[in-house]
Amino acid sequence: MTSEENQFIKKLEVYLDQDFNEYSRNRILGYLEDYKKIVQAKNPIVIYKDKVREIEVIKEIPISPKNIHSYKAFITKKDLIENAKELCSIYEISVDEFMDSSGERIRNDVAKVRKKFCETIHSKYICTNIMLANFLKVHHSTITYYLIGKKIRKFNVKQKV
Repeated sequence: MTSEENQFIKKLEVYLDQDFNEYSRNRILGYLEDYKKIVQAKNPIVIYKDKVREIEVIKEIPISPKNIHSYKAFITKKDLIENAKELCSIYEISVDEFMDSSGERIRNDVAKVRKKFCETIHSKYICTNIMLANFLKVHHSTITYYLIGKKIRKFNVKQKV
């Protein structure tokens, strides 16, 4: 810890009228480091030696922010069919088995491909569970199960003795 950081923490303790333990001090220092990185990333400061005047010059370089936005496209029926065919060919199952909506229970390998299909569609496109449910001809809660899975919650139940 540098003397400036130590001095900052002491001033903060006085301002808040509180003594910090070692954990709190380290946490504050971590936040300061994060803040330094953000400030330096936005406007880096360059220190160089001027050859003519032979002094150190501090110059702030303004950087225009980069627009890094990745927008998802809206899903179409054609996209759904193409992605389904692609996954079926990768996992070597027929599209008919994948799209089977008879009331019977589907095979385990087909269910895994459907789960992968739902995850892929949600990561690539803007798509609701109802759209996927209509495409696969299942209930929308089945799509939720494909995406999230079954979460078992165990409650501590006191048994009477």
